[in-house]
Amino acid sequence: MTYAATPLAPALQHLTRTMPASAQYKVTDMNTYRYNKKRKEHQLVSVPAVPRPKYVPPVFPMSAGDLEAMHNGTGELLSILSWMRPDKTQAEADFVRLYVADLQALADVYRVDGFGNIWVTIDPVTNEGARDVATSPSILFSCHTDTMHSVGGRQDVEFKADNQTLGLVQKKPGRCLGADDGAGLWLMREMIRARVPGSYVFHRAEEVGRLGSTWVERNDSKRLAGFDACIAFDRKGTDNLITHQMGQRGISDAFADSFLGSLKRASDGKVSLVHDDTGSYTDSYSYFDYIAECCNVSIGYRSEHGPNETLDVGYLWSLRCAMIRADFSGLKIERDPTVQDYGYGSGWDGFGWPKGAGGVYRGADAYADGDYDYDLPKSYGRGMGRISSWREDELARKDKASKQAIDAADDYFGAEDDRLTTLCREFPSVAATILQDVGITAMDFMESIGIGYPEDDVSEASN
Repeated sequence: MTYAATPLAPALQHLTRTMPASAQYKVTDMNTYRYNKKRKEHQLVSVPAVPRPKYVPPVFPMSAGDLEAMHNGTGELLSILSWMRPDKTQAEADFVRLYVADLQALADVYRVDGFGNIWVTIDPVTNEGARDVATSPSILFSCHTDTMHSVGGRQDVEFKADNQTLGLVQKKPGRCLGADDGAGLWLMREMIRARVPGSYVFHRAEEVGRLGSTWVERNDSKRLAGFDACIAFDRKGTDNLITHQMGQRGISDAFADSFLGSLKRASDGKVSLVHDDTGSYTDSYSYFDYIAECCNVSIGYRSEHGPNETLDVGYLWSLRCAMIRADFSGLKIERDPTVQDYGYGSGWDGFGWPKGAGGVYRGADAYADGDYDYDLPKSYGRGMGRISSWREDELARKDKASKQAIDAADDYFGAEDDRLTTLCREFPSVAATILQDVGITAMDFMESIGIGYPEDDVSEASN
């Protein structure tokens, strides 16, 4: 007799108690049981791991002519990705001098703010060549300069066998390709060279908690006045337009549809993104209260923050061509930045964590049914993601609601009871990198804590 595999404990107990004592060992389709003479029943002795097929992401479809143009036009991209540039290292400073500061020669306006973020403006012009600063909508494009490397320096990158996917030559712990966000930075350089009208901000210290954009939000928010939209280039994959970050809506459906339509027309249908409400956060999230439409766009990388990171250069090249050709004059601006709209139907909760991970805040109305254990203030959700010692942040503690939220977080997570938990909470990206280095995937992690896997990433379980 063959007995079906039973991964759930209650069903397994029932199975082992009812199995006939006909042999010392009983091997089923998946499991092995040993007969316990004292208890007179078979007991599970092993549960072999079910091999999971390796996910190989499809490459972006390209014609031979497009592929040749891509290789001819992306030499600088390979140079950018050869730099390992974690925040506040000499390597990042040298990189910024070579690949951001040089844009001053092309900019109509070039500014460095008090934190070190660099702002470049390309003014639109009339048919007669005169500056036309009144053109609407006014768009802020965003990327960041730092990466998740453990140390600064240089590294070798190469095209894989498909001739359009970039990866590391040597996959060492503490390294990553750095397409997050080297790809976004390269794309913005290309747009500036092509004089695509708009403002461009090269944020510092995004990977350590959005420190550059948070500084702007707190100390220089007047700089954000007049912008209708902030479009960040800092999302994995090749088909996402992030509509929500940390569970909160950042763009209206009208803006999303008009932006996607512009890209699709400009690329002859090659760049076809979809609405995605499962975003965690990037720098555009810091500006939700100031700019009407704030989103994040896929730029082609996968398995970010680790040595298995890759970049689909074919998609990035197609996006580059579309952003340069697109007409954004018809973008619809409808979202009210003074109104917080949480997407309760999203695959993620208000902190950007998967649903079911615990009682966490997702908007004031989320507690009407009493399903959540902790009713945290709204200000807490806006503070999440700031990795560098947000618990001790004196600026946040000046606000009573923020202090209450921080205290509630201390109680909820038991920060003082477990140092490792505290470190993982304050440095989630580092913890994730360590897990990736030892072969733990996101699906493995979610399965181990018994929650479902977001549909967005089912096909990318190795990320």
